[in-house]
Amino acid sequence: MRSGPEGLISKTRILDRGRSQVRRYQEMAVGRRGLIHLLKYEVMIIPFSGMPGALGYYLRRCFAKYLFGEVGSNVVFGNNIRLCSPHRIRLGSSVAISDGCRLDVKGEGDTGIYIGDDVIIGANVILRSRFGGTIRIGDNVSIGDNCLIAARKTSVEIGRDVMIGAYCYIMGGGAHSFERTDIPMIKQPFQPARGVLIEEDVWIGGGVKILDGVTIGKGSVIGAGAVVTRDIPELCVAVGVPAQVIRKRG
Repeated sequence: MRSGPEGLISKTRILDRGRSQVRRYQEMAVGRRGLIHLLKYEVMIIPFSGMPGALGYYLRRCFAKYLFGEVGSNVVFGNNIRLCSPHRIRLGSSVAISDGCRLDVKGEGDTGIYIGDDVIIGANVILRSRFGGTIRIGDNVSIGDNCLIAARKTSVEIGRDVMIGAYCYIMGGGAHSFERTDIPMIKQPFQPARGVLIEEDVWIGGGVKILDGVTIGKGSVIGAGAVVTRDIPELCVAVGVPAQVIRKRG
């Protein structure tokens, strides 16, 4: 290490870089600043990071009430659950979150994830709420493995008694504009977000994609692999790419 003024400058840069990395980590994972919040997060998150067996389940249940914004009774947490800003996540009673899930909240305002009672979330599901986006999941909802549900600057609302098959993609938030060719698409602004509403008693088959701005009416069925780009009325069966109504239920 250099001595003298140059060495002091180098040390200062290293320290500043270290502080900025810690701040960035807190913003991404903890969701709020302050050493106390960081230490609390680091200690409480240990059981969620892969502690196996009955001891892991027990400790996760014990620590959850100090980590989340709200936790009901009889909540079960699997292994290797990744949590970002857990103080902005609220869970009802009898919720089961399976192994490998990621509940990710970033940004200020009303950003958050709200999960009702008797909800089952399958393995490796990602719930992602960003920059004023909210995800609200009603009671008695089942979400299959490997789904992605995301809300950016808007809301994704899932009513009660909804079944969602595995590998589904539900996106609330505007896509990138792409009309300009003089700058990369990633640098172009987002289109206005409109949100997603899935009303109660809907069955969504495996591999379905639901895009921003869509409402799926009460009691409808979406066939496996469909891409839903427009509203689906109540009590309809819709299939295909893009999804088309083929008949009414009943």
